[in-house]
Amino acid sequence: MDARKDVNLLYDSKADVCYLSFGEPTPSICEEVDKGVLVRLKPETGEVTGITIIDFSKFANVPLTVPTHDWIPGESAPASDS
Repeated sequence: MDARKDVNLLYDSKADVCYLSFGEPTPSICEEVDKGVLVRLKPETGEVTGITIIDFSKFANVPLTVPTHDWIPGESAPASDS
């Protein structure tokens, strides 16, 4: 069985939040594992479905070159510009 999943990255420059999602969107719960770092978990299995990093530019400490989008969590993510 192939356990690989698509990884989607979205950076909201206005909120300075980076969203990493693994696989298809799924209902998840969040657990803060460090200040501003939230791990999203599938409640039934504990499988990691994504990671949210608040104040991402402080964590990155490098010029941001990821695509940026204005996106509101809970809404469908915009299509990639690529």
